[in-house]
Amino acid sequence: MTGGGDGRALDVFVSCAADGLGWAEWIAGALESAGHRVTLGAWDVVPGTHRVSWLDGVTQRARRTIAVVSDGYLDSPAASAEWGAAWSPRVMDGERRLLVARVTDRSIPGLLGQLVPIDLVGRSPLAARALLLAAVRGEAGPVEAAPGRTPSTVGPVEGGEGRSLPDQQAIRGEAVFPGELPVVWNVPRPSARFVGRARALGRLDEAMSGGGLVAVTGLAGVGKSSLAVEYVHRQRMGFDAVWWVPAGRPELVGERVRVLAPALGLPRDAEPAAVLARLDAADGRWLLVLDDAAGPVELPGWLRTSTGAGRILVTSRADDWEDAGVVVPPGPLERSESVALLADRLPAVDRAVAGRIAGQLGDHPLALDQAAHRIRGARAPAETYLAALIDRPAVVLGQGEVPGRPGVTAATLWAEPLRRLDADAPAAGELLRLAAHGDVSMPLPLLTADPEAIGGGELRAAAADPFDLAERNATDRERLLGPDHPDTLTSRETLARAYQQAGHIDHVQDLFAQNLTDRHRTLGPDHPATLESRHRLGAALDDAGRGDVRPTLTDRERLLGADHPDALNTRHQLAATYRRIGATGDALAHAEPTLAARERVLGADHPQTLDSRHQLGLTYRQAGRVDEATRELRQALAGRERVLGGNHPSTLDSTHAFAKGEVRSVPLNPRLVAILRRHVDTFGVTADGRLFRSGKDGPVKAIRYLARWRQAREIALTPAEQASPLARRPYHLRHAAVSGWLNAGVPVTQVVEWAGRSVRVCLLVYAKCISGQDEAARRRIDAALAAEEATAEAPMAADAGPSQPRLSHSQPETAGLDRAQPDIVPAVPEPPPGPELEL
Repeated sequence: MTGGGDGRALDVFVSCAADGLGWAEWIAGALESAGHRVTLGAWDVVPGTHRVSWLDGVTQRARRTIAVVSDGYLDSPAASAEWGAAWSPRVMDGERRLLVARVTDRSIPGLLGQLVPIDLVGRSPLAARALLLAAVRGEAGPVEAAPGRTPSTVGPVEGGEGRSLPDQQAIRGEAVFPGELPVVWNVPRPSARFVGRARALGRLDEAMSGGGLVAVTGLAGVGKSSLAVEYVHRQRMGFDAVWWVPAGRPELVGERVRVLAPALGLPRDAEPAAVLARLDAADGRWLLVLDDAAGPVELPGWLRTSTGAGRILVTSRADDWEDAGVVVPPGPLERSESVALLADRLPAVDRAVAGRIAGQLGDHPLALDQAAHRIRGARAPAETYLAALIDRPAVVLGQGEVPGRPGVTAATLWAEPLRRLDADAPAAGELLRLAAHGDVSMPLPLLTADPEAIGGGELRAAAADPFDLAERNATDRERLLGPDHPDTLTSRETLARAYQQAGHIDHVQDLFAQNLTDRHRTLGPDHPATLESRHRLGAALDDAGRGDVRPTLTDRERLLGADHPDALNTRHQLAATYRRIGATGDALAHAEPTLAARERVLGADHPQTLDSRHQLGLTYRQAGRVDEATRELRQALAGRERVLGGNHPSTLDSTHAFAKGEVRSVPLNPRLVAILRRHVDTFGVTADGRLFRSGKDGPVKAIRYLARWRQAREIALTPAEQASPLARRPYHLRHAAVSGWLNAGVPVTQVVEWAGRSVRVCLLVYAKCISGQDEAARRRIDAALAAEEATAEAPMAADAGPSQPRLSHSQPETAGLDRAQPDIVPAVPEPPPGPELEL
């Protein structure tokens, strides 16, 4: 409210009982809008307040007290204490300070009955407001305006807590005139003015018109309760009774419904089912609102949908209400609505800045209200808040509060739900934290690429099987959302892509084809998701030599534009197809403009831009343009190493492609060469020189290599060696080999020549080994010290002839290497140097 700080004067204290709260809120709002400083216990008393001390303070500081006399007020001892304090001679100081606003047809007994009341019942809102303000003026003279404004303006008036009236009015929702309310009504007043949500209100109104149960579902703070309150206030004249029940604790729902019994002529201990039955029997329209219900399973057994004109409206964070009724998920605000909300709370805010704040907060209603409250309370520019939000989001989101939600911030909003999730499903909690680092959604390959890097054991086990994870996700979405929901179709496409990466081409084609059929039917032929399905199916058919994405490219460029990323994806696929079938000229005609467009639209370091550069390099090589191929492949490799890392599959593709253009001689272990030759003699190689092939003579997918490597390393390596960063993937054996050369004392310049890497990369990336590096280093130190000792002893033994070295020149390095790297060089006598193999 706009008053209440110790030592600050108040204009009006409004006293009421529970059944008169609606009238008290309307009275307080009308007085505030006229410029008065008002306090109301329902608004200003917080948990922990010493009510007696608070009442003594406000009655002494307030120039007037208005007793809102309802049926409950006449029977309330607490109400007698409030108006009695205002009647006290030590407070009156000879001035009549107590006003009576009657909101009941009952006569007022006792001392209160001696005062001429302000009769508000049966009057229109305009007449009631005029009567109220006239009574206040008649008792205390004109309202004293704060400096810089008059009561009829909307300029700032300093409040008792250092806040200004327009700020509060800007955010507080207007109280409904109680004379326009249903006979039974306990709906809370909006804590802030409602902004936007026109479409969500329309969907809710349509759902409610059908009868039965309607559930407004969504994330914490997304505005479910606000939407329900706004709907009920707008539709209040269409109901005879509206009862709002906080349903966060299922065991108390029955008691809170039972409170309605006396108003319906039932005993106070009537069963909740009897209360609903009486509402139905009255043949009127009634609405029961269950706010923050846990889920349909937790609903009490006596709660049934109406057999008449009754309705049940639920707000809940749970998303499994489809079987119980109609679901209305409001979701985040639209960007224009977010800007409108901030502009409503902060009239002077620059709309461009408001849009950027909304973007940083994900258009989350509660976070936006908190931001407005924080900016207003700090009296700081919105630009300053935006800069702090970008630099220190965790700190900023923990500051301030949300009107009507004491102690709640965007930073604490998820604390309790996360604790529950961790207790009920630890893997889900771990997945949620991982997904929080993404912008919109988490790609399945990001989760399954390296399961051992995941901390949670249950989630790590799930991530180790991408097919099971994708299938479960698609199945769960189909169960919860239905088979035709766009999110279900997205999960089914993700499942198809998982099969595609594993080489199950036939099954992939069926999945993509079915998804395309469903999207075409539900979304239409020109929807972007439908075009994506056409692209995916075309690419899958292209892998089998039967694809043609040209029609998809034509439609994407027509509907999205030639420079749209999706259109560029299809053009990139078409360039790859032409290269694969040997149509080099056509491939270049698509590859060159695709790279140029992706650089312009996405940037030079975007992974898709690097894909196009890699593709163009391969096409140049096929066309015999060696220098240009080398240039593009080198740049693609450097970019992928920088952006994706040295172990990313795309980086490895670039490494392999670039290596094809150069010839390097490297030393190989003779026994490994013998194993390799036996393999070639037994199984042969593919037409393009590959050692391993799939069942259809195609390339083996990376996930299959990884599975076999896991089996092999469990057999050959110790647990400590398996945990080494050089033992996670087969490609890491290259790290081990290069590290072995460095550990063995091979000069860095020679290692650079063999490995085809720079000195910097060799020292930063490869200067490590699976095990034994410390031992090798100690042996080198021992050798150096022994050499120094031998040098120092030489003069003393000059007469004894030449000294013998303590260690042969080969002992420190060879012995150390044998023990340090049993996985690379066996600790057995080595055969003569083997042949050099060109890579």
